[in-house]
Amino acid sequence: MFKKLMYNSLLLSVIGVFLLSGAVMALDASTLYEYALNQIFFFNPEGANNYCTSGGDCYISGDTWDERMWSALRHVGFTPEQTAGLIGNIVHEGGTPTTQEYVYNNARNSGCTTAEGKPYDIHTDFASDRVHHGSCIGGSYSAGSEVVGIGLGPVQWSSHGRREGYLAKMAELGLSKYFEGDAYKKYGSLSDEQLREKIKSETGSENDYWALWCAAIKFIWTEMQGDYKGFFNNSTAAEYGAWASASYEICGQCMAGGSQYNARVKSAEEYWQKYKSGQFAAVENGSAPVANGGSSGNVSASSNGSNVTIIGDSITNGARAALLSVMPKAEIVAQDSKQFSSGGSADNPSGLQIVEQLKAEGKLRQIVVFALGTNSAVTKSDVDAVLKAVGPDRQVFFVTNYDTVKTNKYDDNNKAFAAAVAGNNNVGVVDWKNAILTASGSPSDYVKDESVYAVHPTSEGQKLFAETIKNAINGVKASDTCSPNGTNGELVIYYQGDEPWGSLPYGNCGGTTIAEAGCGPSSLAMIITALSGKKVTPDEIAKKAADRGYRVCGSGSAHAMTDIAKDYGLTVKNYGRPSIADINKALKNGVMFQVAGTGPVPLSGIGHVIGIRGITDDGKWLIFDSAHKGQGTNEREWDPMEIYPYIGSEWRGVSKKVGVDV
Repeated sequence: MFKKLMYNSLLLSVIGVFLLSGAVMALDASTLYEYALNQIFFFNPEGANNYCTSGGDCYISGDTWDERMWSALRHVGFTPEQTAGLIGNIVHEGGTPTTQEYVYNNARNSGCTTAEGKPYDIHTDFASDRVHHGSCIGGSYSAGSEVVGIGLGPVQWSSHGRREGYLAKMAELGLSKYFEGDAYKKYGSLSDEQLREKIKSETGSENDYWALWCAAIKFIWTEMQGDYKGFFNNSTAAEYGAWASASYEICGQCMAGGSQYNARVKSAEEYWQKYKSGQFAAVENGSAPVANGGSSGNVSASSNGSNVTIIGDSITNGARAALLSVMPKAEIVAQDSKQFSSGGSADNPSGLQIVEQLKAEGKLRQIVVFALGTNSAVTKSDVDAVLKAVGPDRQVFFVTNYDTVKTNKYDDNNKAFAAAVAGNNNVGVVDWKNAILTASGSPSDYVKDESVYAVHPTSEGQKLFAETIKNAINGVKASDTCSPNGTNGELVIYYQGDEPWGSLPYGNCGGTTIAEAGCGPSSLAMIITALSGKKVTPDEIAKKAADRGYRVCGSGSAHAMTDIAKDYGLTVKNYGRPSIADINKALKNGVMFQVAGTGPVPLSGIGHVIGIRGITDDGKWLIFDSAHKGQGTNEREWDPMEIYPYIGSEWRGVSKKVGVDV
């Protein structure tokens, strides 16, 4: 069952995760406990072997090397085309997170030392002693004079600066022992599976192995966002593969026309075709559930659709392929012109009749998605009939209806769905209407303009339709939320890196973008949207902040930027550093806080601004986080002590009410 959540805005659907029972991988109790303490995540697409990642940094799943690499790269933010281009290169590199090239081994085994007589090790800077090392190991490495013949990680980082950056990431995670000194003798030449088994035999768990993976994937993302931004200027898998070969890998024969260049471009295209044929469907776009409350989390079967029945009309029928790409084991019963509860025929039974038939045959699954209503008016009695047929032991989700031409056409249907939510703990709403209205771009990007009516999704709309359903059924059901403020606003999540605002400059700070420094405007935009009921986007707030001097180059935004909320008829107050009890009281009174701090997720090591938007019945906090996309931070309930100790003394509250105090 779902908890009743105290939100500061009415929310009909929200992404999250059910933590259900079921074996993920054979782990002993002490390992599970260790994983839980470190927020280790699990995912199990289609029953595939599960792997875990630590620290909330990444997501890894799959039975094969390329599946795991695909899932990890996609999760940190690369598009399918970019992922195919990267894997097309990585498959020709070292493969494992610790690989140290044979030149390093040979040099150490031959007794090579630096000019100062120190051991030739992983930190040796070739540029400082080129002649000596050249005579020792037979010449400079192919990438240039400022490298030594040591390659680390799945892309074989070899230049001194890049290698040191990679080692710093490993040290940050406590993984230096796999690289320093004579570690190469144990780990440097092992295959991927050999490395995993070696670590497991030495430590009793695979935790370090997946942490190594996680660090490597995050380092790729960090580099691409930094010195290698040109990577993102391409469009096809082959183009990304070619750019990575010539500008990122910098290997021998990696420049245009070289044998390695051609091989890597070919591999990139091959991985793109594997993706297009659906071979990565089970690991595509996954979101790992959070291990809450000191226990490990197992993903619900709804992630792959094995416990989901979707009943729909032509909208669902047209989106069938998109639905199966995100939930490959879902049962889809969809026909054009299907009716909600009455008016069915032998050839095209109504949704209600489908439920009754499947239930009688013992085939109705645990989660039932009712994506109907566009072909008829839906009344309370229609909804009640469906709920009675489904029964109280299953979860039911009604998908809202929307016509982009006749925008009020389905208001009564959607009200009937919302009314059902209010009185039933097993009912939720998949807010398809809101997904269309809040997606980037315009509604016409997602729904075809059919003149008389417009309800059928475009190809992009089909993807959005599928993701909206998956996210809702994998989520904490927020349909029985209360609204202390009396606000009729909807919860809207903005990520600072999303377009169309992510690439826009934030102030006059040398081209720094909203994606890079816009957590302040993004979190405030979410707070204002939730409280005012007006759709206010990050770029709008970023412009106001820059114009009023709230943009602080090199650090982000001034605390006083919260005052922008006054432009929208809201009240703003600086609470200093209140106690948790006072914060909870304010949250229950309808206050949302904008705060800044440095620390673990949902904050960051360099500082991050978030919103505290609500509180649950059992005292957990709900937040607005614009940075950690795909990590479930906006859906999770947070213990106050996971956030409070890391926040400074500026707790700035925003409210619809005048004079609200703690």
